[in-house]
Amino acid sequence: MSKNIEYIDWINAPHWTSKLALGSRGEYFQFTCSWNNRDQSWSISIATLDEEILIQNRKLVLETNLFDYCYSYSRPDCLLVPLTDDLLIDRIEKDHLNNKKVKLYHIPLDNPILYAASSNSSSGDNIEYITLPNNLYTNSEGMNFVVGGLEEGTSFQGVEYKTLFDNLLYQNDRTNFTSFSIDSIPNEIEVGGKIEAGEYTAEFTIDNKGLVKESTLNLKFNDIFLKNYLPIEAPINFNLSNEITSNLPVEHKFYISAFNRNGVSFGKFYRLNFKYRIYYGEYTEDIDDNGWDNPMSVLRATELKNNLQDEYQFLAIKNGGGNYKWFCFPVALGQNYIFYDIETDITVVMDDPKEIIINNKYGLNIKYYCYRTFYEINKDLTIGIKPKAQE
Repeated sequence: MSKNIEYIDWINAPHWTSKLALGSRGEYFQFTCSWNNRDQSWSISIATLDEEILIQNRKLVLETNLFDYCYSYSRPDCLLVPLTDDLLIDRIEKDHLNNKKVKLYHIPLDNPILYAASSNSSSGDNIEYITLPNNLYTNSEGMNFVVGGLEEGTSFQGVEYKTLFDNLLYQNDRTNFTSFSIDSIPNEIEVGGKIEAGEYTAEFTIDNKGLVKESTLNLKFNDIFLKNYLPIEAPINFNLSNEITSNLPVEHKFYISAFNRNGVSFGKFYRLNFKYRIYYGEYTEDIDDNGWDNPMSVLRATELKNNLQDEYQFLAIKNGGGNYKWFCFPVALGQNYIFYDIETDITVVMDDPKEIIINNKYGLNIKYYCYRTFYEINKDLTIGIKPKAQE
């Protein structure tokens, strides 16, 4: 059995509202559509003419019914499902509905498997047939965490459920990115630093390349596509239209992905973390006595950190120079920490912290706590730092 169905005529505007007749009874509903620049997606709201909200700001996702999880008695007896016959489309972009590469179908609920969809609802011409895949799984949203054999960021494109569960439970014949790097973009940078806008090059390698579906290579920065539907060839040249900078700790993620021949995506992250700089080492009783613009730079070691919980190596100074152990970190990382000897688990007694304000090399003004051991310690020492237990 088949039945004529229609798709919603899309208005070429980033925000529009229309009255639509939905369901078998042809009742009118208010349909509002908005393009969300932040996450690059269409948001849909539907309400009755009496202003009862049925769905609000629902993201438009391929092969997903807008009325899923709508339990109102006022909802129409239909599905509203965006569909495409272009296998390369796994995410709805702004122009897809205007150019009809994706259509939002209005589907009666009496036969959800096979429909004849008219692309010209007034004349009935140009009939095309749509089959809703009731035995395939599609989800263009990347997974938020690792599940079984599937990594964070994995998405699905018309995957048989057996294949889906095989990938969850087993890891045989997996296709993976074995490396992914970006020239001139480090994994860590001090707060206040910046990555300039401009041209960059990403390098990658893939194992089992013969199992990869052609022209499915994508590159994203956070949630924005930089390149998509590329051939499976390295390197990738791309453009950053805006500089990347932050005065606070934050993580940005580049993500490279492709689909294997079963329709399961695989990918790898390249992470750019803005971090605070810490200083530690051995010195005399007063770190302010060196006359430097940044007195902490006299200390032997420095690292980029956003979490102080770790182990730090301190040395015995043989020929004078001071055997007080100093540890300096930004006030923004808090103050409730315990310093302890890793070997004995005994607390290392520290003097009250000294406050020092500096401009880092990027000109960012930062206040530091500088802790010093209460006594000189004339030996090598590994000090652990952990937060105090909350009472």
